[in-house]
Amino acid sequence: MSDADFLAALNPEQRQAAAHVEGPLLILAGAGSGKTRVLTHRAVWLITQGVAAPDEILCVTFTNKACREMSERIEAMVGTMQGRPEVRTFHGLGLHLIRTGVVPVAVSPQAVIYDEADQRQLMREILDEFDLDGERINVRDVLGRIEGFKRRGWMPEDLDPSVVIDDLPMVEIYEAWQQKLLRNDALDFGDLLLQPLKAMERDPGLEARLQRRYRFVMVDEFQDTNRIQYDLIRRIAGHGNLAVVGDDDQSIYAWRGADISNILNFERDYPQTRVVRLEQNYRSTRNILDAAWNVVRHNVERKEKRLWTDGPAGKPLRLAVLGDEREEADWVARQVERLLRDGTPPAEIAIFYRTNAQSRVHEEALRQRSIPHQVVGATGFFGRKEIRDVIAYLRLLQNPADFVAFQRIANVPRRGIGKTSLERVLRRAQLGTDVFGAVELAVSAGEVRGKPAQALTRFCEDLAVLRTKIGKDGLAYLAAQTIERMGLRDAYDSEGTEIARDRRENIDQLLVSMQDWQADMDDEATLADYLDTVTLIQDADGVDDGAAVKLMTLHSAKGLEFDVVFLTGLEYGVLPHQRSIDEGNFDEERRLCYVGITRSRKDLYLTRARTRRTFGARLSQRQSPFLQDIPRELIEDRSPVAQQAAFPWSAPSTGASPRV
Repeated sequence: MSDADFLAALNPEQRQAAAHVEGPLLILAGAGSGKTRVLTHRAVWLITQGVAAPDEILCVTFTNKACREMSERIEAMVGTMQGRPEVRTFHGLGLHLIRTGVVPVAVSPQAVIYDEADQRQLMREILDEFDLDGERINVRDVLGRIEGFKRRGWMPEDLDPSVVIDDLPMVEIYEAWQQKLLRNDALDFGDLLLQPLKAMERDPGLEARLQRRYRFVMVDEFQDTNRIQYDLIRRIAGHGNLAVVGDDDQSIYAWRGADISNILNFERDYPQTRVVRLEQNYRSTRNILDAAWNVVRHNVERKEKRLWTDGPAGKPLRLAVLGDEREEADWVARQVERLLRDGTPPAEIAIFYRTNAQSRVHEEALRQRSIPHQVVGATGFFGRKEIRDVIAYLRLLQNPADFVAFQRIANVPRRGIGKTSLERVLRRAQLGTDVFGAVELAVSAGEVRGKPAQALTRFCEDLAVLRTKIGKDGLAYLAAQTIERMGLRDAYDSEGTEIARDRRENIDQLLVSMQDWQADMDDEATLADYLDTVTLIQDADGVDDGAAVKLMTLHSAKGLEFDVVFLTGLEYGVLPHQRSIDEGNFDEERRLCYVGITRSRKDLYLTRARTRRTFGARLSQRQSPFLQDIPRELIEDRSPVAQQAAFPWSAPSTGASPRV
């Protein structure tokens, strides 16, 4: 294939970006403008032109799903004979650098990664040791503080020890947190980025080696990066061959640390930046794009761009004003029922709302009409208790110092090991031993006696036998042996309830998924690799493409697209949300509305309620100011007769309260 043929499928702006070689590149890619296509073509261009070997190219994005899609596209274009570029999530990159020993850390390269549930359990243990009421204190808030420290690149020694936040000695708690992680041979998600960054700060030679290794660096969804992610990438890409792709109009994750200034100030950080705007949209109709632009254009701090399409204008946006939230949900369900009857696949229909609390009435309305639906963001497969129990057993087999996993499953199924016995074993763990050593010390010292001592000894004996099977007969076989030997299957079978049967079926499905995972991996894939994969699974990767209408928050909708979208709750205080208004984050709410609108390919329905029950009281609702930003000629009013002619279209909205 000639160079011209290779780039012929791209539009002129896409070709400019894909053929860029040396120096910093900022690709402002609007929604549906083909940014993934541009990234993959650029990687292939660098390879086929002989500019870079595949393993000298690093592509970083945010979800495993995006990684798979990018890898598959590159492989389809160049095959695997020449090797593959590294395509990783940010956390996956940090984990890879730690696992391979490139970045030295205090824990072992095989250290376990604690997910949110593990972190909450460990933090409760720390709060108890500080004689703080773990029931009164919001553990998530404390963990959020530590996560915030790590996002800023701060270790405990970087902070003033006297700092007190919300009456908590946060620096002391942070120090205890790091010590507990070290004792358990564990890392949290923040460490996966902070440890490599600190290592490069300490060792300029490491930074230079990584720059030689990754001669070309590309970052997707750059508007979602936080400070530590940007600092990490800037060090790895210190040579200046950094290409970032993003859309400031879709920056909606400030609440979890995303810093929109990273993309807004990129040209200041890299004065020689070449800027390419991708404004041609391949997803939505002209009416949908015009509505989206009229909403987002009023934000002051944004990179100027306007999406366009050479496709048709499409249908007008359908608007419905209903009496209350139940009428709103019922109206939406009736429209969904009609769409399904007319042949729209259920998986191509999505209902968006601002907060999870709004989903209940929509679920009830769909259930009443027997419409299959999936709530995206609900407890996923790997979040279910029985699955987490099996994974905890496997983690303990892999890492006998993982006392969080030990606490979870020492008495699962019930084997007579009580809280007091566990606490005595954990005290022995302070001596720096693993679970086997702590149990042996507690039993031999007579601190744990009788049946609990027998049960713990048998527990450790069974674990020791299972550890001899690691790496011998495949992951699924090891898991099946663990489930049998530790009594999980018998416990569910003997319980005999519907819930127990469901849990047994879920465990069987886990074994199937392990077999599939092993089949997809190479022969060198290990138990540690599998545990890493499971830990790094994200909500965005869990959206099922099956035959069900999707319900989700606007934040969960980012990166998805559907033929039909219902954007509900367009009321002041709901969208935009009152908390964001109070905190001065009105612009982000506008971007959130923009994201919701641009998820739709063909049909967009906008709904609001005149009254809504909030905190037990029924309140009158004002229209969302974003509605009056949309030109009246783009909208067709589908409200019941009693609710029509309810919307004044007037001046563009600002952060001020809208007219009623």
